[in-house]
Amino acid sequence: MAAFVLVHGSGQNSDSWTRVGGLLESRGHGVAAPELPKQAPGWGLEDHAAEISRSIVGPDTVLVGHSLCGVLLPLVPRVHDCALLVFLAAVIPEPGKSVREQFTEDPGMFSPKWIE
Repeated sequence: MAAFVLVHGSGQNSDSWTRVGGLLESRGHGVAAPELPKQAPGWGLEDHAAEISRSIVGPDTVLVGHSLCGVLLPLVPRVHDCALLVFLAAVIPEPGKSVREQFTEDPGMFSPKWIE
C-alpha cells in the first residue's frame, strides 16, 4: 500500500484531512497529516518544507498539498525524496515569482470572497 502525507492549506489545520485520511487508512494506506504552524516568526518556505518532510516515511510517499501549501510542495523533494506531488485546489507556483507577484498579474487566481 501507499503512504500519503496530507498538507493543509493556510486557512485550515491538520483536522481538515480527518475524513480523507480515514478513508485512505481504511483501504490500508499509511497517512500522516502534519500540523504546520500558523505563526512561526523567522520561518521561511524552506522551514515549512522541512517540517513537512519529517512526515515522509520513504521515497514512495505521495505528498498532497491543499490551497496555499501548493507553494511548498516543490520544495519538499529538495529535503526528502517522495514519489508524487499532488496539488489539490492548490496554488501552483510559477518559477521565479512569489505568490504576491502571481496574484498581482492574475487577480482571478483567488476567489474575491477569500481575498476579503
